[in-house]
Amino acid sequence: MWHRIKRSPMRFVRPVFALIALGLLVWRLVRITVLFRAVASTTSVMAIQWNEPVKKAIDMLIGQSSLWAQASAILLGGLVALWLAKADEPQLSLNRRQWPEIMTWLVGAFMLLAGLYCYNEYVASVAVALEVGGVTSGAAVSIPDIFADKYDALRTEQFRLLVLGAIASALAIFSVRHLTKDLHAN
Repeated sequence: MWHRIKRSPMRFVRPVFALIALGLLVWRLVRITVLFRAVASTTSVMAIQWNEPVKKAIDMLIGQSSLWAQASAILLGGLVALWLAKADEPQLSLNRRQWPEIMTWLVGAFMLLAGLYCYNEYVASVAVALEVGGVTSGAAVSIPDIFADKYDALRTEQFRLLVLGAIASALAIFSVRHLTKDLHAN
């Protein structure tokens, strides 16, 4: 057994990476579910005064979240483009023996999609808070505290999913490229 691991360490590492990536995805999805329930079950929030600094802070946070969403979309598009553009990689990765690459690629894609969903929920929560506060009608004096941890956790989760999705995607690409290099060497 040890001589096989020494001869081909990727044979052992690939499934480990895939299972770790799957575990991370399940953990983050459970966390997102709990987070969405916490936000949905909020019945009252503290109000904050509506003024120009609050407006600028909200614009800054939404802009930051929007940039992360754009990065997620670009990574997701790049991942799909790499998958489709390389003539030898899809055949290699769709082989049943390469299940770790398939799983890691899917985990990366699902993490990036979940990050986009967190962005959507965060922006929707901010929009509802602004509407409840009367900002959209111009009669705002105070708004629900959208800087509260429950709401900010959506942005934080979006960023974590972007980073983890990028790492899982990079691992999938690295593993497929490593396998492709080994096939071309033989």
